[in-house]
Amino acid sequence: MQQVWPVFSIIVLIDYSWMFYRFFFQLPSWLYYMKAGNIIVLLSYTLSFALIESLMVLGLLVFLCLIFPVRYFKDRFIPQGSIQVFVITMLAMAIRQGIDEFSKMEAWILIAIPVLVVLILSFSIVIISKMLERFSLITKWVTSLADRTTVFLYLYPPLGVLGFVLVIIRNIF
Repeated sequence: MQQVWPVFSIIVLIDYSWMFYRFFFQLPSWLYYMKAGNIIVLLSYTLSFALIESLMVLGLLVFLCLIFPVRYFKDRFIPQGSIQVFVITMLAMAIRQGIDEFSKMEAWILIAIPVLVVLILSFSIVIISKMLERFSLITKWVTSLADRTTVFLYLYPPLGVLGFVLVIIRNIF
């Protein structure tokens, strides 16, 4: 359990930072036609979605840890998981770019994308495991980075929970 928190902090850092970037990028245009209350509601929705998304990525990493042999994650969950977070982020950005071109996609591509994602994740786990065995400096650097980002766990997930509570209150009343 102690090795999960640093990896979750990397996930939270990437996910919430991207969410805040996109939110504040759009904020000036929203100020022209939205009231402050509506912007706060929108922020609470995005915060709660970022929390759910972060938990889903963490769940995916734990699932991968369970289905792959022990030698790939044994005593290296922090560096392996942290690097996998970056791989998953790059895959998500590539898929997002592909979704923008969704109208031009053929049916076989919709089947090929999940297969490609599984293959890329599988190969990256094996390759990163071998890389971490050979280069201990990378393991130390990534572990140090993950440990330093745990400070974001005190800020971002509570904001996500607060946003989730506001969404629930708004939808009930």
